[in-house]
Amino acid sequence: MRKKIEYLDSLGKIITQHEASQLNDHEQRHYIDERLKEVVIYWDKQIQSSSVFIYPDENLNQELEKLDSNISYAVAKDMQVINNYTVWLYYSYKNGILSTDFFQTRVFESNNKIIAIEAPNLNLVEKTYYLQGKHVLNEEEELDFVYQEDDDITFVFKNGELKISTFNPWDGNLSPGEFQGTYQDRLPFMTQEIFEYFTKPEPLIPPVEL
Repeated sequence: MRKKIEYLDSLGKIITQHEASQLNDHEQRHYIDERLKEVVIYWDKQIQSSSVFIYPDENLNQELEKLDSNISYAVAKDMQVINNYTVWLYYSYKNGILSTDFFQTRVFESNNKIIAIEAPNLNLVEKTYYLQGKHVLNEEEELDFVYQEDDDITFVFKNGELKISTFNPWDGNLSPGEFQGTYQDRLPFMTQEIFEYFTKPEPLIPPVEL
């Protein structure tokens, strides 16, 4: 059994264990035999949340018995792979009892980055477009650059209303009209299918490769 812990800062950048120990906020991803088994979020050096992943070929009761009944967890199970994306349903586990209804759906890409989240009880859908490594060459606008590791765009649908947040190089919030009219010259690789996926709450699972 091979165990590994991956440390990330608040922007999702992989860091060392020592670097993580110097931060108030960071994330730990625990792997067993290359499988993601637990994600622990630290705020102010205290555990803020812990998500445990139980795979279809694992025994649910046996895996739950390994958890501390005095701690509350989000238990991700009922995994499916759809369009090469991994979909998990999240259930609450509190006082040793697993809820019967899921409270959240999360869609992951192959490197365990979260593409989409749906929380039905909050009327919330959130999608993230990761831009790292994508090249922009626009001679008319004199643009020639490659997006960096923490460059992404978040599309949040709350009660059906869309808000768009961008990080590097255009920090701030955008209306859908501003995004489409002003910034698409910076996203030449964003096809119409990708644009429609991110600017609508459904479908949750991308129908195309992002």
